[in-house]
Amino acid sequence: MAAETLPEPLRCIGAYLEAFTPPTEPFDPVGDWTHTYSIRLIHQFQGVQHCDAVGILRLIRRQLGTGVIQITVAHAPRQAGPGWDRVDATLTCADDRLSSLRAWDSKTRLVRNDGSVMEETEFRARGVVERGRIIRISGGKVEHPAQGPVATDWGLIDAVQRLPLESSRIEDFTVLEELDAPRLGQRLVYRGPVEVPTASGTATLHGFERAGRGALPTTYWVDEEHRMWFAIGSLRAVLLEPGLQIPEVRDQ
Repeated sequence: MAAETLPEPLRCIGAYLEAFTPPTEPFDPVGDWTHTYSIRLIHQFQGVQHCDAVGILRLIRRQLGTGVIQITVAHAPRQAGPGWDRVDATLTCADDRLSSLRAWDSKTRLVRNDGSVMEETEFRARGVVERGRIIRISGGKVEHPAQGPVATDWGLIDAVQRLPLESSRIEDFTVLEELDAPRLGQRLVYRGPVEVPTASGTATLHGFERAGRGALPTTYWVDEEHRMWFAIGSLRAVLLEPGLQIPEVRDQ
């Protein structure tokens, strides 16, 4: 299948898809799991669209109890210099259709290629979602209004894996992107199935598109077992790569 015959959100990764070997082990979207993704930058150069690897994202999901899940995030985009912009976060979320955020604790720092932390770059933050407001506590207390439930871009990867693969639409919610930028008035819409080429043959993926105020559209693609393979936006994508290793950090 040529890249130009793929749906628009998938064309930028046509070559990657043809070399991709899908996981074969069973997957339970409501159980415990670990996913590792390559972070990609989508751009045009001399009329050719590129999808360059610029970092790694690892998510670990654990069920804490009835109605509560924990998502552990390691987000490591590479910097222009010799190192990584590392975020480690723990999200406490409701086990609902948006994996709605309840609280978080995060640590951000710049990390050299040898794993050492650059001096005076560590920043810690925690926060909660209460009474329709996002409350961030990091040195001081900052509040942001929310519209409807509050999800995160990382938590939505969990959420779309548990949604039915059928026509659906969720509207009027907030997404806290990278635990920093609240985007109000978001919606998530099922866009249907599509067949794609892989190194193991043709596979069926199902798309869920997120769009709304202040955010470029992102489409989440899950397979027939509900495992999320890719999330692709206009400028960035994350692509499932189970063999990737997150860079280690040598905390001082």
